Amino acid sequence: MRRIREELERFLRDSHGITIIYDRGSFHGGYARIYEDRKLLINRFLPDEEKASILAQAVLDAELPTEDLKKSASDFIEKFRKHRNTVNEQQ
Repeated sequence: MRRIREELERFLRDSHGITIIYDRGSFHGGYARIYEDRKLLINRFLPDEEKASILAQAVLDAELPTEDLKKSASDFIEKFRKHRNTVNEQQ
Protein backbone atom coordinates (compact mmCIF):
# COMPACT_ATOMS: atom_id res chain seq x y z
CA MET A 1 0.00 0.00 0.00
CA ARG A 2 2.95 2.32 0.64
CA ARG A 3 3.95 2.18 -3.03
CA ILE A 4 0.46 3.07 -4.21
CA ARG A 5 0.36 5.98 -1.74
CA GLU A 6 3.74 7.21 -2.98
CA GLU A 7 2.68 6.89 -6.63
CA LEU A 8 -0.50 8.89 -5.97
CA GLU A 9 1.48 11.54 -4.08
CA ARG A 10 3.94 11.86 -6.96
CA PHE A 11 1.11 12.05 -9.50
CA LEU A 12 -0.77 14.77 -7.62
CA ARG A 13 2.31 16.78 -6.69
CA ASP A 14 4.52 16.52 -9.76
CA SER A 15 2.00 16.10 -12.58
CA HIS A 16 -0.76 18.37 -11.28
CA GLY A 17 0.91 20.83 -8.89
CA ILE A 18 -1.20 19.94 -5.87
CA THR A 19 0.45 20.73 -2.55
CA ILE A 20 0.21 17.79 -0.13
CA ILE A 21 0.45 18.69 3.54
CA TYR A 22 0.84 16.05 6.23
CA ASP A 23 -0.06 17.35 9.67
CA ARG A 24 -1.52 16.14 12.90
CA GLY A 25 -4.89 16.90 14.39
CA SER A 26 -8.40 15.59 14.84
CA PHE A 27 -9.17 15.22 11.14
CA HIS A 28 -8.68 12.67 8.37
CA GLY A 29 -7.94 14.87 5.39
CA GLY A 30 -9.28 16.23 2.17
CA TYR A 31 -8.80 18.23 -1.01
CA ALA A 32 -9.37 21.98 -1.21
CA ARG A 33 -8.99 24.63 -3.84
CA ILE A 34 -8.22 28.08 -2.46
CA TYR A 35 -8.26 30.57 -5.30
CA GLU A 36 -5.72 29.07 -7.73
CA ASP A 37 -3.91 26.98 -5.09
CA ARG A 38 -4.83 23.31 -4.83
CA LYS A 39 -4.04 21.67 -1.50
CA LEU A 40 -4.51 18.28 0.04
CA LEU A 41 -4.34 17.97 3.82
CA ILE A 42 -3.77 14.53 5.31
CA ASN A 43 -3.44 13.43 8.92
CA ARG A 44 0.10 12.11 9.23
CA PHE A 45 -0.89 9.47 11.79
CA LEU A 46 -3.32 7.62 9.51
CA PRO A 47 -2.32 4.21 8.16
CA ASP A 48 -1.11 4.10 4.54
CA GLU A 49 -4.37 2.61 3.28
CA GLU A 50 -6.40 5.56 4.59
CA LYS A 51 -3.84 8.02 3.22
CA ALA A 52 -4.06 6.33 -0.17
CA SER A 53 -7.87 6.54 -0.03
CA ILE A 54 -7.71 10.28 0.64
CA LEU A 55 -5.28 10.69 -2.26
CA ALA A 56 -7.58 8.65 -4.53
CA GLN A 57 -10.54 10.75 -3.44
CA ALA A 58 -8.58 13.89 -4.39
CA VAL A 59 -7.86 12.47 -7.86
CA LEU A 60 -11.57 11.82 -8.34
CA ASP A 61 -12.68 15.16 -6.86
CA ALA A 62 -10.28 17.08 -9.11
CA GLU A 63 -11.40 14.94 -12.08
CA LEU A 64 -7.80 14.26 -13.07
CA PRO A 65 -6.95 11.89 -15.94
CA THR A 66 -5.36 8.70 -14.65
CA GLU A 67 -3.72 7.39 -17.82
CA ASP A 68 -0.24 8.39 -16.58
CA LEU A 69 -0.51 6.39 -13.37
CA LYS A 70 1.05 2.99 -12.85
CA LYS A 71 -1.45 0.15 -13.17
CA SER A 72 -1.52 -0.60 -9.43
CA ALA A 73 -2.42 3.01 -8.56
CA SER A 74 -4.95 3.23 -11.40
CA ASP A 75 -6.57 -0.03 -10.24
CA PHE A 76 -6.71 1.28 -6.66
CA ILE A 77 -8.51 4.44 -7.82
CA GLU A 78 -10.99 2.39 -9.85
CA LYS A 79 -11.64 0.09 -6.87
CA PHE A 80 -12.07 3.17 -4.66
CA ARG A 81 -14.48 4.74 -7.18
CA LYS A 82 -16.63 1.58 -7.29
CA HIS A 83 -16.67 1.34 -3.48
CA ARG A 84 -17.63 5.03 -3.18
CA ASN A 85 -20.44 4.62 -5.72
CA THR A 86 -21.78 1.57 -3.87
CA VAL A 87 -21.79 3.44 -0.56
CA ASN A 88 -23.51 6.46 -2.14
CA GLU A 89 -26.21 4.24 -3.67
CA GLN A 90 -26.95 2.69 -0.28
CA GLN A 91 -27.56 6.09 1.34
